[in-house]
Amino acid sequence: MLRLIPLLATVVVLVAAGSCPAEVSLGNDAFRVDWDASGIRSLKRANDVADTDYIASGESFGGLLVRYRSTPNGDWRELREMTPAGGGGNSFGYRLGMRQRSLAERSSASANQGAGGLRALNDGIVPTAGEQVPLFSWTGKSGEVQWVQYSFPEAEEISSTEIFWIRPPKTWRLVHDSGDGWQEAAAGPAQTAARSFSRLDFEPVSTRVVRLEVTMDPDDTVELAEWRVGPPPVVEPPADLRAELAFTLNADHLDWTIRLENTGDRAIEIGDLGVPFPFAERTGRRGDIYTKRLLRHSFVAGHGSFVYWQRSNGVGPYLVMTPADGTHFEYVDGGGGGSGSHFTPYIHARAAGAAAIGAGANWRLP
Repeated sequence: MLRLIPLLATVVVLVAAGSCPAEVSLGNDAFRVDWDASGIRSLKRANDVADTDYIASGESFGGLLVRYRSTPNGDWRELREMTPAGGGGNSFGYRLGMRQRSLAERSSASANQGAGGLRALNDGIVPTAGEQVPLFSWTGKSGEVQWVQYSFPEAEEISSTEIFWIRPPKTWRLVHDSGDGWQEAAAGPAQTAARSFSRLDFEPVSTRVVRLEVTMDPDDTVELAEWRVGPPPVVEPPADLRAELAFTLNADHLDWTIRLENTGDRAIEIGDLGVPFPFAERTGRRGDIYTKRLLRHSFVAGHGSFVYWQRSNGVGPYLVMTPADGTHFEYVDGGGGGSGSHFTPYIHARAAGAAAIGAGANWRLP
C-alpha cells in the first residue's frame, strides 16, 4: 500500500487507487479527485492557495507496470492497461489487463512514400503533454496526393477510423478496395485539429485494403502519430494473474492498495512492479512555473522511502507519498522500463534492475 498526504510544511506519508467510465469527482477537506476509465485525471488540494493540479495535463495517474512469467526463464509478459472495477462511497478501483491486438496492428502497412517508419502508424503510442513519439510524415507539392494503406489478413467490415494528426493536411479522405477499384468510404472533416484524434464514421464496408489519402498544400509537411481502423482494441485480464487497484479517500490521505493474485495452476514470478507518477513536473507556459510546476524530492531506501512534491515557489502545502503496511521501494528509474519519462519507483524490480545493470548501472537495493 502507498499513501498520499498533503502536508503544511514537513514530511509524512502516501497511498492510492481508482476508476470510473465517465469522469467522476470525489472530495473531502484534504483532496479533490477526478477520475475516469483511464485513471485519476486530476488531483488537487482542497481550498488550496493556488489552482495546482498534481497530475500532468493530458495524463492519468494510477497505472502500474507489472511484468510476470509462469515458466522459468520464459519471456516476461506485461500488464499495463486499466479497466474500471467498480466503486462507491469514498473508494474506486481498477483491474489490469492486456490490450489485445487491434485490426490496425494485425494489418500490413504500405505507402507510396513517406518518412519516419510505417510502424509508427499502429504502435499504439500517441503523444501526451508534449511527449516525443514515433511519427509518419509526408512532404510534397501543392495538389499532390500522398497515401498510406492497411492490408488486412482477410476481408473485414469497418465503419470508423481515427487518426492522430500532429500536422494535419488541408483535405483527406478514406478509400477502400471494393474489388472493382478504389471507392471513397468518407471524406475527412473540413477542420481537422492538430495533436488530437480525428474520428470519421461511415456506412459499413467490407474490404481487405483501406487507404488514407491526403492532398498536399504548397511546401507542406503532414505528420501523424497513429491511424486506427475498426473497433477499439479490447483489454482483457489474463487467466493466470488478477491485478487489482483500489483508491480510498481517508480523512487527510489517499490510500492506494495494490493486490496481485495467482489465478492459474502454475507458480508465477513477478519480475517488476513499478508505480509511475505522471505528475506536473514540467510546464509549458512561463506564467505557470511558480504555481503549476512541481519540484520532486525523493529517497528510495526500502521501507524508509518517501517522495514529496512542492510548487516551484515553495509555498505549501506539500504532497507526500510513503509506502505503508510493509510495502517498500527498492529501485527507481525516470524513463526506462517502458514508463516513458515519468518518475517510476519499483516495489520489485528484478527485470528492470537487471536491464539497468546490463546498461552500466551499478546499484539496486537487495
